Amino acid sequence: MDEPKSRLWTIVITAVGTSLTLLAIIVGIINFLRTEQDNIEIEGIKRHLDLVYEYDREQADQKRATYRSIAELVGKIANASPKELPALRRQFLDRYWGSLLLIPIGASEESELADYRALLLIYHPEQEQERNRLKSVSQNLVESLRKSIEADRDRLDRKEK
Repeated sequence: MDEPKSRLWTIVITAVGTSLTLLAIIVGIINFLRTEQDNIEIEGIKRHLDLVYEYDREQADQKRATYRSIAELVGKIANASPKELPALRRQFLDRYWGSLLLIPIGASEESELADYRALLLIYHPEQEQERNRLKSVSQNLVESLRKSIEADRDRLDRKEK
């Protein structure tokens, strides 16, 4: 080969090599930027899920505390004397129309609470049959609240994993 053709081929090969090198660098930068963007999105999703889990945990803690206080009050009412009943009835109604409105309540607990409230409003502790019925409804209510708390705990434990 003569000198001008050899020089031309050297220039062409060098230009093609440089172009391919630059192309590889650009592709590498694009892939790096995409990976970084994906990582930022993944971190955002993880943070969102952490916040949702934290909120759910706080709601479950509030619900557990409220249900615990309701269960304790229901136990006091079930064993209350006729003299103690009006004040305890008022406390239950205050919680029913107060703190219970601030937490998410499942259909089962809502039904049990409504049944208990309705019975409590007409309850006369002097009658043995009514005392037994109140104790039975109280047990059903407390069991429903306990099951709800356990379900929340199980749900949150699964989320944590």
